[in-house]
Amino acid sequence: MATNLKRTDVVVVGAGCRRRRRRPAADPGRARGDRDRGGELARPARLRSDELRNNFRGWPQSAQKANGEIPTHRPNATVAYSPRFAIHPMMNAVGGTSLHYWPQSWRLNPWDFKVVSETTRRYGASRIPKGSTVEDWPFGLEELEPYYDRVEYEIGVSGQAGNLGGKIDRRGNIFEGARHRDYPMPPLRGSEFTELIAGNAKKLGWHPFPGPPAINSEGHDDRPGCMYHGFCSRGGCPINANNSTAVSTVPKALATGRLKVVTLATITDVTVDDNSGLINGVTYVKGGQEYFQPASVVLLAGYTYENVRLLLLSKSRPFPNGLANNGGQVGRHYMTHNTGSTVAALFPFDLNNWYGLPAQGVAIDDWADDNFDHSRLDSIGGGNLRIYSDRRPIGAASMTTFGKAPKWG
Repeated sequence: MATNLKRTDVVVVGAGCRRRRRRPAADPGRARGDRDRGGELARPARLRSDELRNNFRGWPQSAQKANGEIPTHRPNATVAYSPRFAIHPMMNAVGGTSLHYWPQSWRLNPWDFKVVSETTRRYGASRIPKGSTVEDWPFGLEELEPYYDRVEYEIGVSGQAGNLGGKIDRRGNIFEGARHRDYPMPPLRGSEFTELIAGNAKKLGWHPFPGPPAINSEGHDDRPGCMYHGFCSRGGCPINANNSTAVSTVPKALATGRLKVVTLATITDVTVDDNSGLINGVTYVKGGQEYFQPASVVLLAGYTYENVRLLLLSKSRPFPNGLANNGGQVGRHYMTHNTGSTVAALFPFDLNNWYGLPAQGVAIDDWADDNFDHSRLDSIGGGNLRIYSDRRPIGAASMTTFGKAPKWG
């Protein structure tokens, strides 16, 4: 039997990077509770520049979300299971994977909001396959822009605007939608490697720009600028220059006295009233005990996998196939942000790309969205092309030498 708790205004499920897309700090007029499956890890003593511990032994082992479960990935039930990486980067903790990710903080581009109408306008209605479920958003980037701006300033994002109030600045992304002010901090500094690549991209007529990470390029919000030590991927930031929610928004919300964070809690059901179909709370398990937390509003702020799973598990009389899934669309159309496609090449000179962090990258959007002509292609859309440095000693020693030299060890 679940223990019934005192009602709260808002429950936020998850305290990681998806929470950044929500209201940054607790509203002084409302009480809210965060439920997160992990514990608190964002303490400098726990975040160390140790490649063996972080990247090969999977620190923090206690928070390895996927490795504590039995995930299955396959496109459908008739296909064999495909194995996953031994060390999964996603974790449960206050701050979630934002503790140690590459904090890329991109906005959607204008085309993303009107894929159908823009594709039809340029290539004709037949270009959208019959039976496709792709749709335009009911609003455009201009409606979201003030909220993007607020989040960028609240957590701290460094970058270079490419479209400031309609004025194009070629130092930034010329394909981005208009923003009403620049980033709160200038971009992270380049390196010899990124400047070499950007310079050659310009010679080819492309439009390189520094990617926008949620990392301090200078002092911000009483936390220092990045030291460029390069161990933040999986290892976290020992000086808190990486603006994870654990050091940016969650502490501010706690300081209002209106937020309570419940760690090591697993949400099992978002409950609804059987008569009205309205959400009325969540059920969660903590320490082997089940609790019911009544709430007026429930925000799902886990990663997409967890949000989808929780919606599908939350079955009721109004939603027999899972919450918000009467149309059968929950969990479909997922697009990952996987950056696993790599290129290895041998140069006749030293690239000096042995140091720096992945967020310190250069990107081009020349082949993203509909920024190039698709008339002779059988596809629409495209992707962002980005280069970065992610070299630590063990990883560098494991690189291919193209048979020109023996590998280390």
